[in-house]
Amino acid sequence: MFFEEVVYANELRHVHPGEKILFVAWVMSVAFLTEWPIQLVVLGVTVGVLCGVARVPLRVYARILLAPLLFLALGVAVIVYSEKSFTEGIGLFFRSLTVFSGLSFLFLTTPMVDLLLFLRRFRVSPLFIELAFLTYRYIFLLMEFVESIQLAQNARLGYGSFRQRLYSLALLVSALFLWIVQAIEEIQIELSARGYEGGGITFLEGERYLLHYGRFALLLALHGVWIGSLFLARRGVP
Repeated sequence: MFFEEVVYANELRHVHPGEKILFVAWVMSVAFLTEWPIQLVVLGVTVGVLCGVARVPLRVYARILLAPLLFLALGVAVIVYSEKSFTEGIGLFFRSLTVFSGLSFLFLTTPMVDLLLFLRRFRVSPLFIELAFLTYRYIFLLMEFVESIQLAQNARLGYGSFRQRLYSLALLVSALFLWIVQAIEEIQIELSARGYEGGGITFLEGERYLLHYGRFALLLALHGVWIGSLFLARRGVP
């Protein structure tokens, strides 16, 4: 999958996950606590770091961003139409887009296994780690299944006319539902056969990251400046 190729080929692949999580925490705090002009600046910084420093191709990031953009545009249109507030709709749009840019930065520069191992070292709930790992795994299996079905349908000219497209889409959805049910039953049987009763999934040892103290100090300073500016703004200091 092109997604995993980007994750393992970007220039920030070997940066410590803690540093990237610290950066994402700053991005998300700005997204939730400021107005849209500042959110737009932070969004530009995040995209610049992702595409300029990590060297993630812009066309790949635009492809990933397409679905959230369409969803957000629809949500903003509903808010503007129902609430008659264009400002509120724009604020929601840029806040959500900034949050997504932060999360996508983390997931496009850090392999999921390394991220889960990092969370495990900080005693994050094993149930959360298991759910995250299984969800991540089955998302890609689901995508491969959909692509194989669509390829077979295209080979049989299943998307020739509008009526054929609707029929093929209905077949795809029904096959997808049956595959999900079968996949759940199979994984339950596999786990039971191995005597699994909870308690954590065993991962292969990931990469041993070294914390870069210069970057870490810079990120801490960034958080300090941000918290200080919030404190001064609350006290009314210009």
